[in-house]
Amino acid sequence: DDTESREVTGTVFFVMAFVEGAVLDRPACNADWTPAGLHGLGIEVAEILADLHAAEPERLGLGGFGRPDGYLARQMRTWARQLDASRSREVPALDALGSRLAAAVPDSGRAAIVHGDYRLDNMIVAGPPGAPRVAAVLDWEMATLGDPLVDLGMLGMYWHITGLAGGERAAGAIVPGAGYPAFDEIVDAYAARAGTPVPDLRWYRAFACYKLAVILEGVHFRYTKGHTVGEGFDAIGALVAPLAEEGLWISDPTR
Repeated sequence: DDTESREVTGTVFFVMAFVEGAVLDRPACNADWTPAGLHGLGIEVAEILADLHAAEPERLGLGGFGRPDGYLARQMRTWARQLDASRSREVPALDALGSRLAAAVPDSGRAAIVHGDYRLDNMIVAGPPGAPRVAAVLDWEMATLGDPLVDLGMLGMYWHITGLAGGERAAGAIVPGAGYPAFDEIVDAYAARAGTPVPDLRWYRAFACYKLAVILEGVHFRYTKGHTVGEGFDAIGALVAPLAEEGLWISDPTR
């Protein structure tokens, strides 16, 4: 419908609907599903991402949804500014990672709709124990047009974050032994659905580490200023350095 929003409600608005299901945001949620079911769910997560990236923005009326040209370099500048605005301590690994990534920004291929925070706990899952499915994808406030491999890199970072010191706080439900596919299988499923090989993801996975580390450093900064409410904020800052070090390891050109 191309009716102007002001003719309907007098202002810009969006429509949403209730979706039945569960958000798998902690390991205990896995108990409701079989390991085989969770394996299939992981494959579907990859396929949905490939479908999103295959959508043609112009045909959906989203040609002006973002500025894909220079997207990656602009992202680096944005998160570097965010880090500078929330410094309360020295984190050498984070600065080193930012410098390395900024000096090696890859050339982007085809622009696509980028979710910006694509991970399992930003989805609603429904279905029987042996056949869970993604009923909805949530949390679109970072969506834009840009390099789709950013989403795949972010998904990979969350797939492995439980292995980092303190990473269990951000891992959601994806933990070893639950049944989820290895990330290599995720990449293969994405490539099969997209019908094209996936290039080297090291820069994108390291960028995901940098982005989350900067976000968490901002949370830590607000905690030190007494601007957070609730439990667990005292431990957020402990994950920043491990994330940065993981990003440095992933992006090490000698590896």
